[in-house]
Amino acid sequence: MTSLKFSVPGIDRFSRSTHVPVDVHRRDDFALIGSVASDESLSLEPGAYVAVVRLPFGEFVGEEFTLSVSGEPASRTVSLSGVPTILREHLGVPTQAVASRWSSELRPGWLAFNPFNGELFWAGDSNVAGVLPGTLSFVGLTDGRARFFALIPKMDRKNAANLSTYLIAVPASPYQSMGLDVTLRADGRPAVRANWQNHTATILLEYIKMGATSSASSLARTSEISAMELVSKKASDPLAGALGLYVLLSQNALEQIGRRCENLFKFNEWSADGSVIFAEYLARIGEHQKARDTLLTLESRGLPAFSMGIRIGLSLFDKYLGSDTYGPEEKKANFLFENLKVWAEHTVFEEAITTVEVDARWDERIRAAVPIRSV
Repeated sequence: MTSLKFSVPGIDRFSRSTHVPVDVHRRDDFALIGSVASDESLSLEPGAYVAVVRLPFGEFVGEEFTLSVSGEPASRTVSLSGVPTILREHLGVPTQAVASRWSSELRPGWLAFNPFNGELFWAGDSNVAGVLPGTLSFVGLTDGRARFFALIPKMDRKNAANLSTYLIAVPASPYQSMGLDVTLRADGRPAVRANWQNHTATILLEYIKMGATSSASSLARTSEISAMELVSKKASDPLAGALGLYVLLSQNALEQIGRRCENLFKFNEWSADGSVIFAEYLARIGEHQKARDTLLTLESRGLPAFSMGIRIGLSLFDKYLGSDTYGPEEKKANFLFENLKVWAEHTVFEEAITTVEVDARWDERIRAAVPIRSV
C-alpha cells in the first residue's frame, strides 16, 4: 500500500497554508474510498483513482492519479493544482455592490456593544483600515473583546434615502487579521463576505452559507474535515475555532468536540460564542446544571459573533426556562431570553456573521457614539 497525501500549491496568500477536504474515488466505478483533509494521509492499494475537492463556490476540482503494482514509493503526494486558481478568483476579488453607489455615514471602527448590560461605546479605529463600499481590514485587539462596527448605509442622490442602521460583528481574534467586504442586497440589507488570515476559515464560512450546518447536508463530511483543522488551532485563533466547533455541533460530532469547547470558554472570557458552544455541548452530554450556568455568562459577554450562536442560545433558554431549575437565577435567565428574542427578530440570519438591524433607541445611541465618516 502507498501512503498518500494531497497538497494545495502555495502559489499566493489565498492558497498558502490552506486546507481543503478531499474525497478519493475509484476511477472505474467512482466508488468513494475515503475522505481526508489535504494535509492528512490515506493508505491506498494499487489502482486508478480520482481526487475530488468540492469547493463552496460551486466548483469541483478533480485530479486523476494511478498507483502502480510495483515500483511505487512508500509515500506520495498528489498536487491539487486547480484549487489555487478558484480560490484566487473567489477570495481575491471584492464582491460587486448594488448598481447604485452607496456609502456609510459613520466611520468604520471598533464598537463595544452588549445589549444585555446596556454597553455601547466607541472603542476607536486603531487596527482598522478601509472605506465602505470596499473592504475593511481589521486586526483583533489584544484585550480579546468581541466587537462590532456600525453601518448606516446612504444611497447615491438618485436613490437618496438613508437605510436602517446595522451592527455587524467582527470575528477577528486577538492579533489575527481579517477583511470584511460589505455590499447591499436589493432590499437594502447588508451582505458580508469575510476573508480570514487563515483561509480555511473563509472557506468553511462559505460551506456554512451553503447549508453545511444542517445535519442532513451532503456537505457534512466535507465541512467536518475543514472544521477540525480550525478547532486544532483555536488557541491562536479562538473565533475561527468557534466557527469550526459550530459545524461539529451541527453534525453532533461530540467525540471530536470533547472538552475542546470548555477550553474555548474558559480561556476566552470575552467570547459569547464560547458560552453558547460549551453550554450546548454540556446539554447534549447531560450536564444540564452546568449548561444552564454557562448560558448565564452571556450577560457579561453579549451577543455571539456568529448568528448560529443566537439560534442555539434561544433554543437552550427555551429548553431550560420554566422548569424551576434556575432557582434564584430565574429572573436573570428570563431577562436574557427576552432580550435575545428581540435581537433575534432583527438578525439577518442569511449571514453567518452576526448582523443585526437596530431599533430607534439604539440607532440614536449609535449615532451619538460613533464619529461621522470623514470624506
